[in-house]
Amino acid sequence: MPEKKQIFYPAVWDEEGTETLTSLSERETETLVHDTMKRTSGKGVRLGYESHRTYCSKGMTELPGYVGYLDASRTWLAYWMSNAMDMIGFPVDGTKPKSHVPIPSPAHLTEFIESCFVDVDGSMGGFAGGPNQIPHLAPTYSATVMLLTLGTEEAYKVLETKKDKLLNWFLTLKNPDGSVLMHDGGEIDVRGCYCMMLPAVLLGIDTPKLREKMAEFIVSCQSYEGGFGCQPYEEAHGGYTFCATSALSLLREHQNVNKKTLSSWLAKRQCPSQGGFNGRTNKLVDACYSFWVGAAHAILKSWEAADRDDPTSVKDALLQDMIAYKNFDDFEFHPENPDHTTATDGDNDDWHDVNDKGLLNYDQVAMQTYVLRCCQAPSGGLQDKPGVGPDYYHTCYSIAGLAIAQGLNKDHHLARLGDPDSVFASSADFTDRSPVGGDKKAALIAALNSLDESASSVITTEPAMSVVRCINPVFSLRRERVVSALQYFHKTSVIPERK
Repeated sequence: MPEKKQIFYPAVWDEEGTETLTSLSERETETLVHDTMKRTSGKGVRLGYESHRTYCSKGMTELPGYVGYLDASRTWLAYWMSNAMDMIGFPVDGTKPKSHVPIPSPAHLTEFIESCFVDVDGSMGGFAGGPNQIPHLAPTYSATVMLLTLGTEEAYKVLETKKDKLLNWFLTLKNPDGSVLMHDGGEIDVRGCYCMMLPAVLLGIDTPKLREKMAEFIVSCQSYEGGFGCQPYEEAHGGYTFCATSALSLLREHQNVNKKTLSSWLAKRQCPSQGGFNGRTNKLVDACYSFWVGAAHAILKSWEAADRDDPTSVKDALLQDMIAYKNFDDFEFHPENPDHTTATDGDNDDWHDVNDKGLLNYDQVAMQTYVLRCCQAPSGGLQDKPGVGPDYYHTCYSIAGLAIAQGLNKDHHLARLGDPDSVFASSADFTDRSPVGGDKKAALIAALNSLDESASSVITTEPAMSVVRCINPVFSLRRERVVSALQYFHKTSVIPERK
């Protein structure tokens, strides 16, 4: 009998002599990734800014027929396309020169999102996935972040005028144990906590009754593995872990999370032979988890920074700014010791794992390499892995994953402070300028420039060729969009603390 031809690369785990559909799928995916990496090796692969812009622009005017099944996700589609374009430097807020593919105006997009609001009985309501559908927390979240992506006065006013009805509707979905229904009669899901709390915190309607026991419920969803499931005792999942960690950040109540097991579970999501993340144990690599898991990594690091006693390092300051716990401009750095807020030694043992792969607990270069080399469709858009087609969901979250992996927003803040050497210094769409000046400005710039090379804010495989805009991982929006919205609704640039 002829010897069976080996067509797969060896599996990275021991199958113990038992071949399964799962192991076959894994080995097939590994083969596709390895072959794609080999084919693109040495070709200087970069992010296709214009092709991805065109892909999203076309989708905003005429959707292909195959996405008809997403009729209940039209607010999501608008957000995925708009946010993807925003992160690569082509905002849809009317400030950027138009592309050769026309897109709807900010006013038209705002009008469409508002048309998706459902007034239940005159006193309460929420957003639906499209006009004439039922209100649901998931599209309420996507409608909110879509309006924040636009960042116009008209977009903010839509949320402002709806906040009382939103609160009344939210209260009907809140359970006594702190859990949340996704819609009237719907499932209990930790996604609901996040999708409810983001608009609630933003609009200042996160009342004690709405917040009551929510953090306790979310913490109860942490599994024995360390990640979070949709409910208590459910399997840990990357998407639910993002929702849980982000909701706790919005609540500013992360103290009871088992951070050690969470860190371990998140680290294990990076597929060693591919560089990308999977979302669950023994699942396939998928580019969308470059955001869901990567953002949870960043949030966890930010929590650790917030929990550390003074002195605060520049890295800790950047991490707390990243999730809007504190504003970087509010930190005081001393010229004689610019890496700390005091002149003490500031022993920084927690950063012993710093290396040239990035400050987060995964290989940030390998993750970007996977997305850039394996997930870009030639005609535009991004896909979850080689061999499948692009879609708007993976386009948005793959780019957001790049933004997380590229670092701690150092260059973003240098540009805000007017440093001409920042990679964002000449960006026409960059609007997040810092109001500080004089000695304070000089001290902040000196502190940022004191960071060593391993803490560079732009950690890429092709420097300056695949850079995307910095984002707040909790909101999955550009930092300046979040700051602008918080200042509009709260007159502050940080998530408000509730006593």
